[in-house]
Amino acid sequence: MPSDFAQGGFGLALTLNGTAIVYMTDLSQLRVIKQLAEITGHDSAGGYYDAQEQGIRRLEPFDTTLIWDALEPTHEAIVAAFASNAPSSFSWTDPQSFETISFNARIGRVGRVAQQESAYIAHVEIRPVGKPTIVLPYYRKVLSTSPIAYWPLWDASGSEAESLVAGIPNGTINGATPGQPGIGDGETSFYFDGSLDWVNIYSSALSTAIGTCSVGTHMIWVKPDTGFWITGYRRFTHLRTSAGTVEALSLQQGYAGDRLSWERSPGGAPTTTGNADTDWFCMLMTWDTGDYADGYKNGVWQATTGTAPTAWADPLHSTYCYIGRTATSAEYHLGWLAHCVLWDYILSPTQILDMATL
Repeated sequence: MPSDFAQGGFGLALTLNGTAIVYMTDLSQLRVIKQLAEITGHDSAGGYYDAQEQGIRRLEPFDTTLIWDALEPTHEAIVAAFASNAPSSFSWTDPQSFETISFNARIGRVGRVAQQESAYIAHVEIRPVGKPTIVLPYYRKVLSTSPIAYWPLWDASGSEAESLVAGIPNGTINGATPGQPGIGDGETSFYFDGSLDWVNIYSSALSTAIGTCSVGTHMIWVKPDTGFWITGYRRFTHLRTSAGTVEALSLQQGYAGDRLSWERSPGGAPTTTGNADTDWFCMLMTWDTGDYADGYKNGVWQATTGTAPTAWADPLHSTYCYIGRTATSAEYHLGWLAHCVLWDYILSPTQILDMATL
């Protein structure tokens, strides 16, 4: 059934028991209540009891109109949910906030079920049970932290890598293959074959946004392909100023066959050894010219420079800002990359862990 069949209200596609077969309209305002618990007895010294919020939210019952396809299997599934005393699973995605809300509920009061052309319609009461879960899509979570540049690398095809930050241009794809399996967030990624594949992300707007690169956070998701771990370099990202390699920002597999490196120069490059990942991992670096540069993997701190980086004195080089390779010596990435992000501040430990969590 086309999504525009549901008229009025939200007109949301509702998933019932794992199958998106229902549309929902005329949805009354949802109310979420907080659960409280007594933390003192009635015989306490003060002669009263105290209640404390438990951090648990519950949806109150609500009325809505359900519309579903008249095809026999679909109709049978809906009727079975109506007839069952067991809770059914529900979920839908808010078209404005992009949050997905999921919960279990029983179908309570059911009004008259009527057939209209190729669909059935019924006014029902839904009675949620237990705690709902609300999930924000990964890219929305990233955007909520106000990055200065963000290329999700989720394009299905074409010659450009979409930028999600206003004023920062799309990247230009050179050989990399878009539309590949992603990190598990429902989006795709880019594949780099280890030879002549990269994305050019330079722009004067990016150079202005980075400025002196005195403080910030940089992140990318990485999945190695077979043959990735070598004695040499494979660059995930590389930004260089017109001063050359003395002023650079890079996330990479660094020289030793099992080493990862987070580089913010001048100031050094934190490194770790013993890496042999074959699945996706999140590389993230923070730096501050008044402090140190630190490397994180999957939200967990790995290493520090021990010395403070110094501010850049030059703008970004117009031809040496890449995803998937370095500037002059190439050192191409072999594998998949997704979600390349820059911030002009240091993310908190909670935010760092959140960026590494789907």
